[in-house]
Amino acid sequence: MTTVYVALAVAMTTMVIASFWAIYVGPLRRGEADRPWLCHLHGAISMGWMALLVAQAALVSLGAPSSIAGSGRLASPTAWWGSSSASRSVLARPPCT
Repeated sequence: MTTVYVALAVAMTTMVIASFWAIYVGPLRRGEADRPWLCHLHGAISMGWMALLVAQAALVSLGAPSSIAGSGRLASPTAWWGSSSASRSVLARPPCT
């Protein structure tokens, strides 16, 4: 049953990448992404969050749930900073799109 969660985490990460490729990742790779640094940082934190999601699901699937404790301690402040930076970014100036 835990492999279902790995598949869901990978599917969600794939959807996030596909959704933002045209509006952010593509222009960023071409050097055309004229965004505030906060948007770039928010994007990096969001992708890190998705990587942690996949890693945690994979660790449980492999039978190593005790290994998740370290990533959980990393994920909590990352989630707080990522959500608060997004809120500041949206409220202070136009969104990062």
